[in-house]
Amino acid sequence: MMKQTAVNLHMLRIVEANRIERVLLIHKEFIESGQVRTADLAERFNVSSVTIQKDLRAIQRVIPIYYDNYHWILDDSTISLY
Repeated sequence: MMKQTAVNLHMLRIVEANRIERVLLIHKEFIESGQVRTADLAERFNVSSVTIQKDLRAIQRVIPIYYDNYHWILDDSTISLY
């Protein structure tokens, strides 16, 4: 039982590390292009659209993005460098 718990914990850490990396790469994409599409990201990262939507909702809590016409768009008008 103890070995199974250790394996589960290891897998959980891998999944969480993958999510963190994916969210950072999505954030980078926003900075570079200003917009992303859920379907494109799902294909790129080989995950479901639902997974990408969860990632985008997490990003939305930190940076101003909004959904419009099948695209998630960075609202850079609200970002201040000062």
